[in-house]
Amino acid sequence: MNRWQRYGKDRLYVTARDGVQLGWHDLVSGATHCDRPERADELARAVATWRTTNGMSHATAAGATVDPTEAPRPAEPAAVDLEGRPPGSGPRAKVAEFEEAIAAARAPEHRLIEIEQALRAEDRRIRAEAPVKHLLLTLFGRRTVERRALRERLRATRAELNMTRAVADGQLCGLWSERESWAVGLEGEILVGRVLDELVRDDPRWHVLHGVPVGTLGSDIDHVLIGPTGVYTLNTKHHRGANVFVAHDAFLVNGTRHPYVRNSRHEAQRAARLLSTACGRRVDVTAVIVVVRPGRLTLKAQPRDVVVVPHSQVRRRLSGGAVTLRLGDVEEIYGVARRSTTWSPMSVKSAGEE
Repeated sequence: MNRWQRYGKDRLYVTARDGVQLGWHDLVSGATHCDRPERADELARAVATWRTTNGMSHATAAGATVDPTEAPRPAEPAAVDLEGRPPGSGPRAKVAEFEEAIAAARAPEHRLIEIEQALRAEDRRIRAEAPVKHLLLTLFGRRTVERRALRERLRATRAELNMTRAVADGQLCGLWSERESWAVGLEGEILVGRVLDELVRDDPRWHVLHGVPVGTLGSDIDHVLIGPTGVYTLNTKHHRGANVFVAHDAFLVNGTRHPYVRNSRHEAQRAARLLSTACGRRVDVTAVIVVVRPGRLTLKAQPRDVVVVPHSQVRRRLSGGAVTLRLGDVEEIYGVARRSTTWSPMSVKSAGEE
């Protein structure tokens, strides 16, 4: 049990004997936030025992007093713990989705190939039964009725197969292109994720979340990094071998302009609203664009409120800044950020109503 009192809040964080964080209980409102739905009863018993031991009747959010032995119902939907999600969760799902689509587009072709192979096997079986007879017929340009029927079916199957391949190739061209684009993004997120995971392993003051789902349209934040120097949302851009030029809000890849700065700024602003709402106080978030394996990166001028950094320098750049958060602040923000309900539509609505 760990009681936390700060910024007008009074919370009880509950950790099981096996080290698993079960959730926390608001001693002011009486609301219980369960991080492990399967162990909600254990959380309820621990909270009830603590309140009884410390002479505090169990009050609900409405102020009513209930039997301390009764398990309180969580005031919010059970949260999913985002800790431990592997880097690239979003792109990985997209790659799998396109691979399924590619397999589905190829399925008719594979079926016809199997039919063609079966017909050829049947023709070989017939010839093997009377090899001399069929050899002589072939020399005179003739075949048995059975073999003529097989050859007709084989020609029809081959014609259908060629047509199916032509149609599939047209469909697959776009699918393969999309699949490769997501695969490149996945590779970049995994690479940056490893760098951030190493930072967390080397310095326990830091925490990282990968592939944080936000909203209802399937969008996510590549990485959320929380530590002594601040809170960061990291947007990974993998442009291997490309010439990348950055000047204020202009972000060009091989001469083509991309809205990366605007999108990253919006992502950080939304994260700040959601975390501030969940924490009950202002939480500043810095947007970071991590450029992975560029051929050349020219940073003529950094954007006003977005950090652009190559992946090889991201750890040193983010961990080497001025300390802006105390350890207690870091733990509080991370405890909120790791709950999926912080980023849920309910939370989005609440943030918008402020």
